[in-house]
Amino acid sequence: KDLYIAKGYLYVDVETVLEFSPGVRNVLTVVQVNITENSRVKIGQIQIIGLIDTDPKVVMRELYFESGDWYDPDAIDKSRRALLSLGLFRSVQIAPQDRNAVSEKRPVLDMVITVRETKPVTISFGPGWSLYYGNRFSVESSYNNIGGVGRQIFARIRLSEEANQKAIGNKTLIGRTL
Repeated sequence: KDLYIAKGYLYVDVETVLEFSPGVRNVLTVVQVNITENSRVKIGQIQIIGLIDTDPKVVMRELYFESGDWYDPDAIDKSRRALLSLGLFRSVQIAPQDRNAVSEKRPVLDMVITVRETKPVTISFGPGWSLYYGNRFSVESSYNNIGGVGRQIFARIRLSEEANQKAIGNKTLIGRTL
């Protein structure tokens, strides 16, 4: 059934009939599989909901399916994972626009992609101390969606001093060497 669905036969019916031979210790002798393909299902229009800063073309370039393709649940799942791996979205859902379309066995499913964007800016600060190095500081910052096209910029600054070094100058809050 999964193989048929992957080829676009979303409404396939598979029936298995088992026949036993009563004269031979009730050993299974015949397995009959009846497959009714029904109509193939195509992807219709694709709508994207929930974008704030991100350009729709960023979402469209990560899809493994497009309008007019046969319905393939594997392509839909790969697309959802690809969108999540961008790091731009907290959640991604891909589903038929009309929830009754599958139960009504429509031949074309319009899809809706619902996303929730993450905050584009992250900042972290980490003070520390070690017996050998003394004071240590680190600051990291990133912006994950430059111009709404999914580009990133990342900066990291680390400051530390050695506990037993010779003085280069007056000791400051961040130590003597950078």
